[in-house]
Amino acid sequence: MIRTAVLDRHPAVRAGVDAILRAAPGLAPAGAAADARELSTLLYRARPDVVLVEHDPGTRDGLAVCLRLQALVPRPRVVLWAADPGPELVVPATLAGAGAIVDRAAEPRVLLHAIRAVARGEQPLPAITPGLKARAAERLAPQDRAILAMRLAGTTPADVAATVGLGGRELAARMHAIVGALAARDGVAVPRAGDAPQIAVQPFGAAA
Repeated sequence: MIRTAVLDRHPAVRAGVDAILRAAPGLAPAGAAADARELSTLLYRARPDVVLVEHDPGTRDGLAVCLRLQALVPRPRVVLWAADPGPELVVPATLAGAGAIVDRAAEPRVLLHAIRAVARGEQPLPAITPGLKARAAERLAPQDRAILAMRLAGTTPADVAATVGLGGRELAARMHAIVGALAARDGVAVPRAGDAPQIAVQPFGAAA
């Protein structure tokens, strides 16, 4: 059974997803949370295989949560459930560690397919075209462009940190800033790393 947790602000949505998961062969709900604090407790108690994370383009909290989840051991797979997902979301979602992006308006079968795919270790994200890479790089400072290129090429965070001369915490802060900058829309401020939703990692340890 693929145990799936849900992070979403809306009670009706959480209840609806719970019903969908209960009716789907091979899937089981592992609980739901309304915010990052509730999710932290849920992760410790339920140890889900997949986390379905709401993404609001106005706040981009979903991307920040994705980044935080990458530091957990064991590390759950993530499906980013986004309102109005456009191609410009692909690069920041990839950097944040999302395994798939699903439109919140999509049919349940699309969501279930994404959950099953990421649980198998697949990453069914749209392809990052040269144009998307170029537009992303244009929005970043030179050092951050190097981090972007290395992470998109599959370079590990440890090797990225060593190459650009940053410590692990410094690189994590830069990643939050990069993802925020790439996901920002006109008129929406980019959150600082310290403003990101906090997911406690102590019960699981830190990822190597």
